[in-house]
Amino acid sequence: MTGPSNELVRKCRRYWLEAGISRRAVDSMSKELESHLSEAAADGRDPRSVVGDDLPGFAADWASELLPRRRGQMPSWRAVEHRLDLTSSSRMLGWVSAAVLIALVAVIIITWRKESIMDNELWRWVWTGLALVMGLGEIVTAGFFLLPFAVGAGLAAIASWFGLHDAVQWVAFFGGTAVAMLFVRRFMRAQDEEDGLKIGPSRYVGMRAVVLERVDMPANSGLIRVEAEEWRAITDGSPIPEGTTVEVVEVRGTRLLVTEVE
Repeated sequence: MTGPSNELVRKCRRYWLEAGISRRAVDSMSKELESHLSEAAADGRDPRSVVGDDLPGFAADWASELLPRRRGQMPSWRAVEHRLDLTSSSRMLGWVSAAVLIALVAVIIITWRKESIMDNELWRWVWTGLALVMGLGEIVTAGFFLLPFAVGAGLAAIASWFGLHDAVQWVAFFGGTAVAMLFVRRFMRAQDEEDGLKIGPSRYVGMRAVVLERVDMPANSGLIRVEAEEWRAITDGSPIPEGTTVEVVEVRGTRLLVTEVE
């Protein structure tokens, strides 16, 4: 089979297996699909003549027809993709965490009782101050962008207060930041799950708000009140004057994208 056809079979197999269908049944379904796609290719027809324009719907409908006892219980394609993404990110988080821990232990052993190049008295305050600034910055902003740096700086501060070598402090900072970024990324993906709990600014999507300050992209202005909170806002359309009722349609960085309610 051609590359696109192989990819179609691979995606269907993955969906069926993750949906809980037995491997024996999946093998049979995959072979039948391969046969249909090969016949289509031999006749010069597009693969869509077999699977249609909606591959997720095709995979779910076929599985339900072959396994009627599972009808109505098949997970959505989106749910399966989301589960696989979380599994992949969890695996990466585990590997990176293990690598950081090993590196940290190795550096501690190598630098034990060796004199630091940096002034530890100064750097313990630098790290502590950086952790506090990043932590406070995260509180007043959205998007969890500063949180990983606050975690990394906090770990480096702990290392410095215990008098560990400067190399340990840097490994703690970069390693802690990297692990925290992966964890936050995985957490944010979990919040994007269909029908999942929405937290932070994402909970405002779909809500209506009132413009407190003219929303104007070229002028870099825009302030709205949604529920009891005030947020900076942007728009992809024309400027929106003060007092207008708008709807929050998306979160972009630390701002809410709004559109005027007609």
